[in-house]
Amino acid sequence: MSSLLCMESNDVRMIGIHGIAGIGKTTLAKGIYNQIAHQFEGASFLSNVAEVKEHRGSLKLQRQLLADILGEKIARISNIDEGISLIKKTLCSRKVLIILDDVSALTQLEFLAGSRHWFGSGSRIIITSRNKHLLDVLEVDGLYEVQKLKSEEAFKLFSLYAFEADHDDGFWELSGRALNYCDGLPLAVKVVGGYLRNKTELEWEDELLKLTTVGQITVQYVLRLSYDRLEHTEKDLFLDIACFFRGKDSDSVGRILDSCNFSAIGMKVLKDCSFISILDNKIEMHGLMQQMEWEIIRRESPGQPGQRSRLWNPEDVHAVLTQKTEKILRIPGLAVLRMSNKAVNPPKDEGCRGRNEEFFEEGRK
Repeated sequence: MSSLLCMESNDVRMIGIHGIAGIGKTTLAKGIYNQIAHQFEGASFLSNVAEVKEHRGSLKLQRQLLADILGEKIARISNIDEGISLIKKTLCSRKVLIILDDVSALTQLEFLAGSRHWFGSGSRIIITSRNKHLLDVLEVDGLYEVQKLKSEEAFKLFSLYAFEADHDDGFWELSGRALNYCDGLPLAVKVVGGYLRNKTELEWEDELLKLTTVGQITVQYVLRLSYDRLEHTEKDLFLDIACFFRGKDSDSVGRILDSCNFSAIGMKVLKDCSFISILDNKIEMHGLMQQMEWEIIRRESPGQPGQRSRLWNPEDVHAVLTQKTEKILRIPGLAVLRMSNKAVNPPKDEGCRGRNEEFFEEGRK
């Protein structure tokens, strides 16, 4: 990050930090703030910018920004335009550090940091976002993608929360299972570690079993916030990828999705928002994100798999297909099933043609 910040430069620089929900963008931004804020004439850290929806909330952020930097309470800002004028007038000659955390739309920046010209020489504007495309549109001067924790880093962090120390107190195998579930996501490491603290070995076993089946509520809630920001067609696309196409060849999947009227733009949106990545031409995603998607579909009909929009679990697919009811034919997506060297083929009926057939064909490859 130090090279991106380029503190020796007098230019006004905008730096973007992006990555999946829970990966540590805010933590990194806070660390930077605490480390360099003293080098500026004023500094402000605005948290959860994406949560500000209404006009009044925007004015509140403008007042906080000015109060943080000027060191005095801003009595009144009547409207957003007045706030913009005041920001320009009072900060254009000041070297300031501003961190805008969790930005989800360009409109959220227009009333806080609409231009580099609003701020004095040497200022640094750091923006964290789950959306890389947004940062590209802003033409930030530097872009940093937060990566998941390495195994050793994850183990140390987990131990601090699970055992109040930097070692695992003997729960080696169980700690390994917990960390496999977390897969390097800092939020999950902290939440799961804290949740297991002071529990017995038997309780660990029970809780880890629950984690691998239904997931951890707090972690899923944070991940779900990102999903809820997607458009309807993008949500559908992501659900399909999570159920059927993780680890598949991206070119083959692209052809299938084209036939289902999904545009390539949807794939780019998911990639820009860190929902998916393309590695060696394979579609990948974080395991916890996939589990969250599975849980969304499971909740469509918890006790009746045949009423869900998608089926991917082998046992569920087998049970539903062997029922041979008309409702089966209207399930939009089914994963091909192979058990005991036998394949269960899709029903040959007009009701299941189209997207369903495409998914079966992909499964056979």
